[in-house]
Amino acid sequence: MAVKKLELDARQVCGVLKQVPRNIELGCRISKEVLEAADSYLREHREERVGWEIERRQEPKNLLTPFGQITYRRTYYRHKESGEYAHLVDRVAEHGPHARVDAP
Repeated sequence: MAVKKLELDARQVCGVLKQVPRNIELGCRISKEVLEAADSYLREHREERVGWEIERRQEPKNLLTPFGQITYRRTYYRHKESGEYAHLVDRVAEHGPHARVDAP
């Protein structure tokens, strides 16, 4: 009886492990899509970024996540009054220049 249970447990573990690459790929894709959607929202809704003007678009950012490294595209802004430059989506997501997102 114990051998049967062990055999079943091993099959279940193998089944789960086969899903890991797909889950990692999905996690990377979702992370990228969410960040790029947030960037698009900020770009299209001026009321959410009062005083900020678009300087450049489609700048790449590499980010290490629990799923692996992703590269997403973001917009670079300049504040009209202060002259400050920033990638607003990185501020919203609280990503610094050499950011890494740790697992919760």
